[in-house]
Amino acid sequence: MNINGDIGLMPLPDVLFWAEANKKTGTLTIKRQESVKRFYIEDGRILFLFSQEDGERFIEFFSSSGSIERRAIETAVKESHRLCVPLTGYLISEGVLAKETLERLLSGLVESALAGALGWDEGTFEFTDSMPPMIGGGPVRLVISRIIANAGERQGGGEDPEANRQKMIKQLVSRISGGNIDLPSIPSIMQRLNEAIGNENTSVQEIVKIVMSDQILTSKVLRVVNSAFYSPPSRITSLHQSIAYIGLKSVLSIATAHALTLLSSKDTARVRAVLQHSLACAFVAKKIAPAADIDPEEAFVCGLLHDIGKTVMLHLTSDAPFTEEERLALLREYHHAVGFMLASKWNLPEMVRNVIRFHHSPDKAEEHNVMVEAVYAADALANGLAAGELVPQYCNSLEVEKLSGIEEELCSIKSSVVAII
Repeated sequence: MNINGDIGLMPLPDVLFWAEANKKTGTLTIKRQESVKRFYIEDGRILFLFSQEDGERFIEFFSSSGSIERRAIETAVKESHRLCVPLTGYLISEGVLAKETLERLLSGLVESALAGALGWDEGTFEFTDSMPPMIGGGPVRLVISRIIANAGERQGGGEDPEANRQKMIKQLVSRISGGNIDLPSIPSIMQRLNEAIGNENTSVQEIVKIVMSDQILTSKVLRVVNSAFYSPPSRITSLHQSIAYIGLKSVLSIATAHALTLLSSKDTARVRAVLQHSLACAFVAKKIAPAADIDPEEAFVCGLLHDIGKTVMLHLTSDAPFTEEERLALLREYHHAVGFMLASKWNLPEMVRNVIRFHHSPDKAEEHNVMVEAVYAADALANGLAAGELVPQYCNSLEVEKLSGIEEELCSIKSSVVAII
């Protein structure tokens, strides 16, 4: 897909944020009169830059750094062309530059080029979904949001980093509000489970085979069914028995949560904490179900998936230079909206979508009110709130006095969760 426009109407940072958010691969060319700069991007990360501006030519910039002689860089350019390999990969593999040094130099070059372009009040941009074959797959991949923040400081002569972060936060909030964020595609194992469960001719054994194709998911299902919460009469060692014991919907929700833990290799401790809380909420929601006259398995599913937006938000903010307070504030404010978008993209049941969207404001839910209120209560109790502190208008369908007994079981529930995850 190719897009083009006027920099005066769509500022360069917006174009770059778009490429990062949607993990685009291609070439972003910007022009103003005789000046041309090309940013080569792969999966939403900058790999390389071309510019003929003084001080921004690759060979001149690197040789003037003192880290490499001009002759060595010129030889590397020729050899990488001859071998048809990325120049950055050649520099590292041949020991011409250490990866850390190369990344520092390339970051400086790209930031310098971008800082110069940020001052343009006119010009055009064009993004094409292709790039020279000798650039794609390079080992140095620069984070666009960080490059923009650093370039802003250069362009502004040392602009306050706080101001740059606030600009980035506004950009992210704008993308969320407009539904313009990069959401992960539904994992293949979830797609297969959805199709199998939706087909009335599918046998339990076929579903077992799908789950068994992922050993980690298999172990998670077995840990859940054998937890102190479920306390089966004897240890369950087969998936067939597990599915019969906890239900197909519960297995699918465990698969969904499992898929989200694989979304990012960064911030794994916080992702784990989100999943632990979600499982605790699922157990509490299942406990609440009889008093609310709702299906216990559906309550478990909705409780487990109510915070799926937090995992996506952690992924979206993992490379941004936000403070801890800013990141947590974004998670609190927008995880339900992002979770609803993801649930819609993955075609999760309407009840689950409503719970994800309204579990912090049940009074706004127009459908599935009882389930939304039950998960709100489960979420609050799992977070340590006492039953008597629940918001009254959020619990119109619940007999709050019946929830006090669940508080006494929270320690046991949380111990089960820690043993599982």
